[in-house]
Amino acid sequence: MLVYTHSMMPPNHAVVLSDYENGIISPEIIVECMPTARKAGKIVVVDSHGSLFRFQGVTALTPNQPEAELTLGVTINTLAELNEAGQRLLEGCHAQGVLITRGAEGMSLFEAGKSPLHLPLHRLDHASEIVDTNGAGDTVAATFTLALAVGANMAEAAYIANAAAALVVRRLGCASNTPQELVKAIL
Repeated sequence: MLVYTHSMMPPNHAVVLSDYENGIISPEIIVECMPTARKAGKIVVVDSHGSLFRFQGVTALTPNQPEAELTLGVTINTLAELNEAGQRLLEGCHAQGVLITRGAEGMSLFEAGKSPLHLPLHRLDHASEIVDTNGAGDTVAATFTLALAVGANMAEAAYIANAAAALVVRRLGCASNTPQELVKAIL
């Protein structure tokens, strides 16, 4: 059995658990890593396929809408259903936040003790059409986590992640943004 200790945790501010159910993030990793990360004061963000309820006490989850629906066993068709789903994930995972990406509908942030924040798709002046959504969810998870790690609140981090996703979907293939491109998209 692998046992994580505080000294094994890297000297960073955040941990992202990205689990595509390929057998890398085992239940043992989750059980050992998460409490250690929390004890070390790390931000813990989960971007995962499969049951999101495996991840208890995280800072935030960043599922897309189909992943949220799969975990909850529901179909989300209305804003009321979306709000209920976000609240159920928030409470069921004992998370501080849940950021559900919704493709062309933007994204929705659910935070403990706050009203939902629904962000429309980030508009870019003089931008080309959406070319490829490959990697957009990864961009959201990474940008959201980075923003939290440098002191943004969840609403600010969601806004920045929304802009980052709007940039990468306009490129063919799995793309990334430069800091300069992201600043220009936000300002």
